[in-house]
Amino acid sequence: MPRDSAPAKDQHELAPQGAFPAWGFPHHGSQPYPPPGRAGEAIPHLECYERSFGLFRQLGDLHEQSEVLTHIGDARLALGDMESARRAWQEALAILDGLHPADAAQVRARLHSLSSADGAPPARAG
Repeated sequence: MPRDSAPAKDQHELAPQGAFPAWGFPHHGSQPYPPPGRAGEAIPHLECYERSFGLFRQLGDLHEQSEVLTHIGDARLALGDMESARRAWQEALAILDGLHPADAAQVRARLHSLSSADGAPPARAG
C-alpha cells in the first residue's frame, strides 16, 4: 500500500504509550491518575498538567482545559490535597456543564466521592 494512501492516525495513536504528543502530558482518558497507591508518580505529572493547562488557556481550548483540570484534581488528591483537588474539579465542572454533560457527570461523581469522604456537602457548578 503506498504511503500516502494509508489512513491518517490521530494524535493519540502517534503518541508513545501514556503520553499526549502535542503537550507532553500523560493521557489517561477519564480514569483518575495516578492510580491509588502510586501517589509518588503524581508530582511530575502534576507539573506537566499545570503547564498544559496554561497552554490550553492561552489557546482558548475549553475542552482540553476541562480535561487537564480533571487530571490536576486527580493528581492533587493522590498527593493528599483534597481542597486543591476540589477546586480543580469545580473549575472543570463549570466548563463541562456547558460543553459536555456526560463528562460533567464524571467530574461531579469525583466531587461527590470527595465530599462523602470529608463530610462536606457536594459542590455545584455555577
